[in-house]
Amino acid sequence: WISGQLKRWHRRLGLCAALFVLVLAATGLTLNHTSELDLDSKQLNWSVLLAWYGIESSSDLYSFPLGQQLVTLVGEELFVDTREIAHCSGQLSGAQRLPGSGLAVLACGDELFVLTPELELVERLGSAHGLPSPPSRI
Repeated sequence: WISGQLKRWHRRLGLCAALFVLVLAATGLTLNHTSELDLDSKQLNWSVLLAWYGIESSSDLYSFPLGQQLVTLVGEELFVDTREIAHCSGQLSGAQRLPGSGLAVLACGDELFVLTPELELVERLGSAHGLPSPPSRI
């Protein structure tokens, strides 16, 4: 019924479809078990994949300890541990917890960021508030 040429193409298409289903199943399983496989804490360093998703790899990281946490400036985004706090166009120059209140003060660029103990942004202080530009220390 079916010619040899058609059988050959049918076999090729079947193999491609089977391969696609296998890749789909494997990636689905890994996405479904991300926490068990500890994939949510892995760092992606493959430049081709980073470029595909439009993520620029940044080697300019500035960090300061804040008690048991780490304040880091990645590009122009300010993080405490893995939580994004604010946008900062300057350089991170310090981080300090205020004794008694638990408030945190971060110096970045020409601004000071005041955070609650739960890392909520309370105030953003700049030169309009009488702050020297840039702040020399905390």
